[in-house]
Amino acid sequence: MISKKQLKANQENAKLGGVKTEAGKSVSKFNAQTHGIMRQSIVESEKENFQTIFTELFEYFKPNGIIENLLVERLSIYYLKLLRTQKAESGYINGILNTSIIDFASRSKNKSRLGSENIGILCDIYSRYETTVENKFFRAFHELERIQMGSFGKNNINL
Repeated sequence: MISKKQLKANQENAKLGGVKTEAGKSVSKFNAQTHGIMRQSIVESEKENFQTIFTELFEYFKPNGIIENLLVERLSIYYLKLLRTQKAESGYINGILNTSIIDFASRSKNKSRLGSENIGILCDIYSRYETTVENKFFRAFHELERIQMGSFGKNNINL
C-alpha cells in the first residue's frame, strides 16, 4: 500500500509526462495502431516502401484489434523481406555474370559464368531463405483470413 504523500507525488509527476514536441507527437500517434516490434528490422532506405506496403495491406484487410494489426504488420515485413531476397538474388546473379576474372597465366579476361557452384549457392541460400519467408507470409495471411472469417469467437482466442 502506498502512502497518501506518495500518491499525491505520483499524481503531480504524471501531469509532467507525455509527448511535447511535434516530432514526438508524429511518432507516438501510431502507438495504438501496432506495437512496432517487427519494424526494428527495417533499414532507413526501406521505411517509405514499408509504409506504402503497410498502408495498402491495412486498407485491404481493415484489421480489427491488436492480433489482426500484428498480422498485417507481419505480412508487411514478410513482403518487404521477399523483395529484399529478390534484390539480393538478382544482385548476386548480376555480380557473377558481369565480373571479369583475369587469368594471369594467359593475361586475358574471361567473363565468369553461372556455374554449378554458383547455382548451388542460389539454390541453397536464396531459395531456402525465400521459401522460409514465403511460408511465414502465408501462415500469417491464413491466420488473418481465419480470424476475419470468424473462426475465433470475440472473447475466445485459441492460438
